Amino acid sequence: MIPRSELRRLALASLPGVALLLLDTRLHVTGCAGAVAESHGCEPEELVGRHFEGLLAPQSCRAGVRSARLALDGESRVLSVRARSAPERVLELKTAPLLDDDDDVIGVIVASRDVTAERSAQATLRELEDRHRLLVEDAADLISRHNPDGTYLWVSRSVQRILGRHPSELVGRAIDELVHPDDREVLRGLLASLADDADELRHTHRVRHRDGRWLWLETVLRAAREPDTGAITQIAGAARDVTARVEAERALERSNADLGRFAAVASHDLAEPLLLMRSSADLLQEEAGYRLTEPDRHRLDVISRSARKMQALIDTLLSYAAVDRATVAPEPVDIAHVVDDTLALLGARIAATGAVVHRGRLEPVVGDARLLGLLLQNLVSNALKFCDGTPVVDISCEPAPDGWRLLVADNGIGIPAAQLERIFVMFERLQRRRYPGFGLGLATAQRIAALHGGTITATSEVGVGTTFEVVLPAPPAERASR
Repeated sequence: MIPRSELRRLALASLPGVALLLLDTRLHVTGCAGAVAESHGCEPEELVGRHFEGLLAPQSCRAGVRSARLALDGESRVLSVRARSAPERVLELKTAPLLDDDDDVIGVIVASRDVTAERSAQATLRELEDRHRLLVEDAADLISRHNPDGTYLWVSRSVQRILGRHPSELVGRAIDELVHPDDREVLRGLLASLADDADELRHTHRVRHRDGRWLWLETVLRAAREPDTGAITQIAGAARDVTARVEAERALERSNADLGRFAAVASHDLAEPLLLMRSSADLLQEEAGYRLTEPDRHRLDVISRSARKMQALIDTLLSYAAVDRATVAPEPVDIAHVVDDTLALLGARIAATGAVVHRGRLEPVVGDARLLGLLLQNLVSNALKFCDGTPVVDISCEPAPDGWRLLVADNGIGIPAAQLERIFVMFERLQRRRYPGFGLGLATAQRIAALHGGTITATSEVGVGTTFEVVLPAPPAERASR
């Protein structure tokens, strides 16, 4: 019958990567098997007869020998040591009593396994976890994890700074429990969208601070899904306090609305006295002209021209204010039709200047036909005005990513390169003395381009001409076919 100790030795020796040493009561090696070379850096026959202490690196001798002696007293231990022949390796060492068939201790069984790579991986993992903890716990944003129904599972410490609450106050609560009643339904809808098929959603809503204030948080929710079924396993959230930004935007909206109302009232209140001033000056010249001296007639003419100029300025300001407050309801727009309408509107000026207008390739875009017509009217008007000879204007479209470049090129006086950035600034007039105007045409064009989600830029050469480029979106069906 095989002794129990032999059965145990064979079982241990058969474990992959495990080295087995049998020690006598003086802790000398009497036999070995298994992965001895991997653990101790030498062949099994080289170890027989050596004292166990001689197999361990100096820093591990004391702990290893003590563990072996405790095994002689019947105790089993597990510890980490270094081998003398390969001190760079970390060994997981297990010591246990070696018993005969009568359960008497006749030595020590030592099982060791090289865990160097495993410990290195664990250390790397701990380092990554520590870094992650530092990043998440000390992040400026509020980081959170949720159950699929939105219940908080974990919240970063930043919740104390943002909402004045301890993380434990939120764990276990519904995500919308502290949300403003008017915003809850939308947030619940977002959670439902995540449950359907969305992977990431963004929303700005109000959340109550501990002191009772309502703060605006911009929140991003991302879903983690089970690979096979697609079911949500968890939801990750990141929220940022944007209260200052939202309040500033709302203050700006109120200010713009107030300015719009002021402009409407001011224009109405100014228009009537201006009309009266102009008509009175004209009537006085007509009915009493024979009694007026030449200086008197000149003064009345100045009054009449100034009133007309003031009315034109008011009309221009109102036009800009209307554009600034406008919203674009996107719909397909045939630029060719818009160009036709614009040229018809400017027909008298085109005829008066003898201008030549060339139409190139013109493509449909997405936007507001009325506003795009006003944009083209401003660009073509500039081409007719800022030219010392016969104006030549080219209007065409070129492909752009997801849209079209609407090009309006002229042969005008050109713009110095250093001044190109100024031309879109309100009331900026580069040729103030030579050409009349108020400096609002290009500012209006830029605002219209921005309302369409596009841009407007200019390239120019003095004495040669200027080309304005407006990037506009193409209809969705056309974008899909590209």
